[in-house]
Amino acid sequence: MLFTDVIDRFASDALVANVATLRPRHLPLAVTLRNPSSMPRRCNVPRQPRDAFRKAAAEELLHAREEALAHMRRAGVLVIDVTPERAAQAVVAKYLDLKRRGTL
Repeated sequence: MLFTDVIDRFASDALVANVATLRPRHLPLAVTLRNPSSMPRRCNVPRQPRDAFRKAAAEELLHAREEALAHMRRAGVLVIDVTPERAAQAVVAKYLDLKRRGTL
């Protein structure tokens, strides 16, 4: 189990390369911590040009992050993407689910 923050696909390439080598003997689980304050507000209409730039930058970062998480999943890494407040609960729930299914 690895707790990390994923920014984009290129920043996570080394992580994916190393964690993916654990397969098939191990079941790598990456717990990625999502920062809700950096997520773009989809319903907010920018009122000033700088707000539009901030929203565009946040959307670009979100897209890059989603691409990185998809890359990790394709490499065989289980991914839990949660806010820090929900991390402990999500990890325990995932562990119990994996045990129940006989994956571990």
